[in-house]
Amino acid sequence: MIADKVVAKRVQKTNAFHPLQYSSRPHCNGIDSLMCTVSTAKRALAAGEQATLLGKDVVAAFNHLRKEGLMQSLEKTDLEANFIGYIQDFLNPRSFEMAWEGQTRGRAQMDQGTPQGSPLSPAL
Repeated sequence: MIADKVVAKRVQKTNAFHPLQYSSRPHCNGIDSLMCTVSTAKRALAAGEQATLLGKDVVAAFNHLRKEGLMQSLEKTDLEANFIGYIQDFLNPRSFEMAWEGQTRGRAQMDQGTPQGSPLSPAL
């Protein structure tokens, strides 16, 4: 888990993020995004213009990350090869068990998305 934190911090310092992306970037959070949006709308309204706000929530993004697309994007960044290799391994297929009432009810393999609970997952 410590290695995941180290890699996440390094990913956050790359040129992989769009300048208007707030999530998973240092000192840029959801509140900052909201404040920037509201401020822009208020300026437009004060200038006699119209403003429309649109909110979007990406449901289950962790489950739908495409490894191939991410790896291609990371190759274009200034991220060092050893970090890219770590991420490649991090996204390898994972197996899991489903249990109810203390009994294992099934096993499956996930070859898409990021592992839940890792500090690296939101950065990716």
